[in-house]
Order: sequence, then C-alpha cells, then structure tokens
Amino acid sequence: SVFILFIFCCLSSCRELVEDEFEPFGPRPVVNSIIQKDSLIKVHISLARELGDKPLPKVENATIELFEEGKYLETLSYSDGGIYVSSTFARSNITYNMRISILGFDTFNAKCKIPEEPTILKIRHIENAGINAEGWTYPAIKVRFETEPNQLKYYEIIVNCYDESGALIPGFHTVVDPVLQNEGISQALFNNELIQKDTYDIHINYSTGSYEAEGNMNLYPLIVELRAVDYNYYMYQKQRYLYEIGRYPEYSISRQTAFQLYSNIEDALGIFAGFAAVKSDTIYPIYYNR
Repeated sequence: SVFILFIFCCLSSCRELVEDEFEPFGPRPVVNSIIQKDSLIKVHISLARELGDKPLPKVENATIELFEEGKYLETLSYSDGGIYVSSTFARSNITYNMRISILGFDTFNAKCKIPEEPTILKIRHIENAGINAEGWTYPAIKVRFETEPNQLKYYEIIVNCYDESGALIPGFHTVVDPVLQNEGISQALFNNELIQKDTYDIHINYSTGSYEAEGNMNLYPLIVELRAVDYNYYMYQKQRYLYEIGRYPEYSISRQTAFQLYSNIEDALGIFAGFAAVKSDTIYPIYYNR
C-alpha cells in the first residue's frame, strides 16, 4: 500500500549518512603542566590539528622561559616526547610565569600560584555508611581539615585502595555532603564557599565495586590524599569531568554535549596549574581481611 511504501522510505532516509562541516582548525599549540609543591616543574607541548588527527604532534623546538614572581629563573631543557623540564622545585605561595616561544607561532604566556599545603586534622573510616538499592552495604570516609572561611579556597580529595595487585581507585557512591552536592559532580573536587568555620568534616561515600557473599563490600587498606589546588586546577578538572560525561554519556540517546575544556594559556590551549598535597598513613578498615 501507499502507507507501507511511505514508512519504508522514511526508514531508509534515517540511514543516510549526515556529514558535518567544520571550519578549518589549527594547528594550535597545546601546553599542559600541572605542578606539585616540592616537585620539578615539567611542561608538555604538542600541536592541536584537525578533528581526528592522532597522535598530537609533539613540539621539540620550543623555548620556555620560567619566571618566579616576575624574575627570570631559567630556560627549561627539552627531555623527550614533547616534555620540557626545569631544575626548579615548585614552592607554595609563589607565582610562576612561563613565556613560551615556538617557531611559526606568536609568543604566549601562562601563570599559576601554588597554594599552601593543607592540614588534615582527623580521618574516620566508616565501614557501614549505608545500604544501596540491592541491600548491600557501602563504606565512607570523613576527613576533617583546616580552611579559611573568609578566603575562597579549592580542594581535591583522592582515595587509593590497595590489594595484592596494587592500587585500586574506588568509585563514588551516593553524594550526601552539602559541600560536594554544591559542586554538582561525582568527584571530590570542591571549594569552601559553604564552609563557615575554620575546620570542616567532609563526608565521602565510596565503593570498591566488589562484594562478599554476605552482601558486605570488600574493603582494602587505603590512603587519603588532600590537595589544596589553585583556581586553574579546580576549573580544569571540573570541566574535564563534564567534558568526559558529554563525550561518553550514560545513555546513547543522551542529548548532552561535550563541554569545552578550561584553558588559562594566553593565545594557545592547555593548562598551567598547581597544587600542594598531604597524605594520610595507611588506614586499615575493621573488616579488612588480611
């Protein structure tokens, strides 16, 4: 019938390849450098090209001048794979500037300031923090740390579990802490905007992803790392999380689009950011099976 023919034509048209037209792009320099207090400053430089070009071409002929509080320190040495290394160990409360020159491109600049090392006051591990929809328990940690409520600061908490094969990175479970909820992402990256006292106990539910036959989650020794990060680090990691969610949505019918990654490199792309970190001793959960 005419109706069946119409439906067949519509279904056939849905299979037609649609080609997007993109404006010409690149090449543009990409600078990546996240530096840690008491570590050497390293910088990776590559070139971004047209969509689909892999791998990114590395840059071996850049000149990178490093400045500390506006005073020239040194010119970084080329190592390998597009990586340049300084002989300078990063320090807290110091503003570092880079002036980068690449043949065929304009000179561009970047700067960041390493925060003060944070202070962990107490860590409490909670073996049974809640029960999920399947009736299985999940654990949590509470980290008490110092902050300054009259000054906007940024933090990240990283939890690493360890078994016989090495490090395991646990996943997030139900987010109940108001400071983390305020960020709107499933990541322990946050600021102290809602914190009104000079100490705070942040609550993080986590999951190791494996369970015993009784329904209890398998627990492992863990180390908690608290990072005080600068604004550039905070913005980059937050938008990177949203970028990845946009690229690989939970459902294929999702209409969410990829976020553009944050960049603080003038006239180029990439990130120049810093952090200072402190780690706990190894924590052994009560129900850990040695």
